[in-house]
Amino acid sequence: MADHPDNRDALTSAVSEYLTRSFDSDRRLSLLDKGGLDVQFQAELAELGWFALAVPERHDGLGFPLCALGPVFTTFGRHLVPGPMLESLLLPAVLLNGRDDAASTARLQRTVAEGAVLALADPGITDDWLSEVGEITLTDDGLQGSVAVARFAAHAHSFVVIARHGDDHAVCVVDAADPGVVVEEIDSADPTARYGRVIFNGAHRDIAPWAVGSEANALVGQIRSWARLLIACELAGIAERLLDRTVKYVQQRQQFGAAIGTFQAVKHTVANMYERMSSLRNLCAAAMADAPASTEQELAHTAAVAKAYAADAALRVCEDALQMHGGIGFTTEVELHWYYKRALALRAWYGDEIELHRAIGATVLAAPE
Repeated sequence: MADHPDNRDALTSAVSEYLTRSFDSDRRLSLLDKGGLDVQFQAELAELGWFALAVPERHDGLGFPLCALGPVFTTFGRHLVPGPMLESLLLPAVLLNGRDDAASTARLQRTVAEGAVLALADPGITDDWLSEVGEITLTDDGLQGSVAVARFAAHAHSFVVIARHGDDHAVCVVDAADPGVVVEEIDSADPTARYGRVIFNGAHRDIAPWAVGSEANALVGQIRSWARLLIACELAGIAERLLDRTVKYVQQRQQFGAAIGTFQAVKHTVANMYERMSSLRNLCAAAMADAPASTEQELAHTAAVAKAYAADAALRVCEDALQMHGGIGFTTEVELHWYYKRALALRAWYGDEIELHRAIGATVLAAPE
């Protein structure tokens, strides 16, 4: 019953109303100053059931389809919600679908029920820096290798690890306290997340992986495709927020005895901002509508297209917003720079427009006529 359109609209409205009421600018700034992570905030969202939204009902979730998360992430973008939202909402939903034994699902259930931090160790976050990002392999001696960048790695209770296993993938859910896991925190300009390098040296030894072979390949495809789609939706929310703020500002800011919004150059810039924002918003809505009926290959293509456009369009909207605000837009007292830094970080996560354009072109050219 959760899949009814009225339920989806009610879900998005409830998330927006809560954030408007309980996540004001002071609280947002407090979390951003803490590096984007507050365990109390995580627990609060878990109690509200947010991390159970797309988890199957047999695992005490609400049973919404993954496409229902799109408007939720757009709302996250508008409110600049920090923390491991992508990991907490997406990973349990994908991995718990089709898995029933309580012993293997306990770690994921901690995130759903308590808000315990779950990190994703995936060398596939970009193809541009493969040698720098690293590689993880599942061997007879456990997991070996490293990934250079994982969000909230130093604060995770568990890792979802995407590793190579022969010619296929393996997916493992690994205890962060495993002696074969080492995390080194690294600096980042992203105000909404903390990052770390994760090294695996015999971790998860003598423990069966969550999935291997074709099952793991399918899970990896889902995780990466849905990550791109949800990031695109979040970028759409950032673009919406900065457009709204810019429109209000140019109507109020006076220069030469008139609001700067009456100047032709300003009008054209704001119109371009609206065109990019509305195109991105519509593209995300169309992608979410098409996703349930898509094949794995179609979903991957749609996700790449949406993320590629979002990476470029949202960043352009942010830069135009900064330009329209003039010098004040670059000050730390104004929230614009928080959104801009977030958009920069999300632009590269799972591929920027340049990387994804190459991938899309290669896929199209390789397709049979």
